[in-house]
Amino acid sequence: MKDLIKQKVIDYTPELLKYLDELVSYPSVFSDDALPFGQANIDCLNHALEIGSNLGFKAVNVDNYAGYIEIGQGDEVIGIVGHLDVVPVSDTWKTDPFKMTLIDGKYYGRGTSDDKGGVLCGLIAMKIVSELVPDMKKRIRLIMGCNEESGSACLRYYVKKCGAVDCGFTPDGSFPIVFGEKGMVGATLKAPTTKILDVRGGTARNAVCASVTIELPANSFDQSVLYNYLDENGLDHQITKGDTWKLRVFGRAAHASTPEEGLNAISYTMEGLYRAGIDDEFVNTYHQLVGTGYYGEKAGVDFSDNYGRLTFNIGVIKKVDDTVETSIDIRFPVTMKKEPVIEALQKNGKGNIINIGGVDPLFFPLEHPMIKARKFRGGNMNFYEPHWELKQGHVSMLRMDELDGEYYVFLGDADTIEGPETTATYVWIEAKPSWKQWEEKLMFGPFIHHVGGIYGEYNDVFEEVIRYLNDSRRGVKVNLITPYTPGPKSL
Repeated sequence: MKDLIKQKVIDYTPELLKYLDELVSYPSVFSDDALPFGQANIDCLNHALEIGSNLGFKAVNVDNYAGYIEIGQGDEVIGIVGHLDVVPVSDTWKTDPFKMTLIDGKYYGRGTSDDKGGVLCGLIAMKIVSELVPDMKKRIRLIMGCNEESGSACLRYYVKKCGAVDCGFTPDGSFPIVFGEKGMVGATLKAPTTKILDVRGGTARNAVCASVTIELPANSFDQSVLYNYLDENGLDHQITKGDTWKLRVFGRAAHASTPEEGLNAISYTMEGLYRAGIDDEFVNTYHQLVGTGYYGEKAGVDFSDNYGRLTFNIGVIKKVDDTVETSIDIRFPVTMKKEPVIEALQKNGKGNIINIGGVDPLFFPLEHPMIKARKFRGGNMNFYEPHWELKQGHVSMLRMDELDGEYYVFLGDADTIEGPETTATYVWIEAKPSWKQWEEKLMFGPFIHHVGGIYGEYNDVFEEVIRYLNDSRRGVKVNLITPYTPGPKSL
C-alpha cells in the first residue's frame, strides 16, 4: 500500500503543479475593492473550488469568506484547514511573484508554500484517498480561507455558519506535526521627529521589511559613516540628492516568525542614521528600544522556553504628521501567557510603545493523547522522531566482533521489562544473570556499541553454529564469551 500511495503521488505531481501555477497567478492579497477580502481572493477561491468540482468532489463557496471541497460520507468530518490569501509583495522580488518560476529545482511564487501549495497537496491527497477507499465512512473536508494573513476572519465566519470539524490539521506548518504555535502581541512604536521629512517601507506587519525610502534634510548625517555601516551589514542602498536627500535601503524579506532569516531595512537604516550622527528623537528612540535585534532585547521582552525564543519584528513604517510610526509583531513562547509580554512593553516602552494587544499561544504538551503517537527530541517542535515499543518476552542477545584476525561472539539471555517511553524502535531488558557481568564484556572489549537480539531461546543453537565455524584447517577461530565466564573461551 505504501508503494502504491507513493506512486500515485508521483503520478499526480504534474497535475498538482499545473493547479498551483493557476492559483499562484491570482494576486490574492487583502483588498477593499470587493467584499469581504477583495476581488482577487474571490476569484482565487472560485478557481480552487472549480478544480475540486472538476475532480468530482463536492465544492461549496461560503459567501466568499471561505470555501470547502469534500469527499466521503458520514456524520464525522475530518478537516484540512488552509488558506488562499497571501501577504503583500515587495519590489525586491527577482521574479514575477504571481508567475510560478522554476529555479534550481525549486518553484518560486507568492503562495507556493504559504499556503496555496499546502492546500493543493491536501486536495491531491484527498484524490488519492478517494481512489483507494471509495466507500469511506467519514467525510474529509478541505477548508480554504481567504483572510488568514490578515486576522482569520474567514475561519471565524466559516465556523459560525458551518460549524467546527470533529478533528483535523492544517498543511500550513512543518511536517509532520506542530503541537504548539507561539502567541502573538501586536503594538505600535511611535515617537516625534524633526529630521525625517517622509518615510515609507514594508508591506505587512507580519513580514520583515525588505526596503525603505526615507527623505531627510541635506547634510543632516555623516554619509560615509552610514554607507560603511550598511555595506558592512550587506544592505544595498542608493541616494538622490537635491534640496533634500532621499535615501533608499534594500534589506531581505522574511516572515515575522523568523525575522533572523531576513535583513530588516528599517532597523538597519535607523541604526545607521543613529551611528551617522543624525539628531532626531525617533531615531534615538528606535536605537534605544529596537536596534537591529530580532528578539526584543532592548524592549525587555527577550523571553524563551524549551521550545523557542520570542521574536520581535518591525514590519511597516510611515510618517504621521510630526511623528513616525512602525508596526511591531511579536511571537512569544508557547508556554507563556501574553500578560508578561504586554506588561514589559508598557514598562520599558516609556510611552513610545502603544496600541498593545495580543492572543495567547496554542500548545498541546507532549503527554496529550493527540500528540503521544508522535515523539519529538530536544524540545524542537520541527524534529520528528517516531517511536514504537517492541513486544515483551525472552530475548537471546548476540554481538560479534573481530580483533587481530580472531572473531569474538558474545551471547547473553535477557527478559524484556516495562520502561520509560523513548525514541525510535526500542525495548527495555533485564540482563541475566546481571548487567554487571554483561558490562564487563561489553564495555571492556573487544565489543563496543550495540548488540542484536531475537525473541526466543536460541543461544544453544548459536553455540553449535560457533563450533561449526571454528576450523583450524582454514585458520578460522571464533571465541565465545558469555556473562558467566571470566573471559573468552575458545570452542
